[in-house]
Amino acid sequence: MKSKKLRRGSHAIEFALIFPIFVVFVMGSIDYFWYMLQRYQITDAVAAGCRTGALVIDTLYADPFSIAADSIVGNINKVGNCNPSSCWITISEEAGPVENVWLLNCRAQVVYQPLTSLVPMPASLIAVSTQPVKIEEITEE
Repeated sequence: MKSKKLRRGSHAIEFALIFPIFVVFVMGSIDYFWYMLQRYQITDAVAAGCRTGALVIDTLYADPFSIAADSIVGNINKVGNCNPSSCWITISEEAGPVENVWLLNCRAQVVYQPLTSLVPMPASLIAVSTQPVKIEEITEE
């Protein structure tokens, strides 16, 4: 009977020791999956915007750089917030692997806002996409 009195309250002490670790683990997992979701959405937004800019080259007076940038900003705004203080977009071109093809390089960097900040995460999300653009030769008739 004496041993039963000595164990009184031990469950509460064990719970008090384990509960903070459990909360940090659960909230850290939620924060990590939130980061992965945001990373996937930004990467998809940049790829879709860059693809839009690469496909518009078929028209003579279209600027693929501004169309890609506008499309990327629009896509990011659908899933987050892309304003000048939290979102930077860079678009460049380079020579392609064959003649009449060049590459449209798109890069976006977005400030990451964690849910709980219990787990250290990167301060920004960076997504890069490269799309080939085929230049059709214009022949005059």
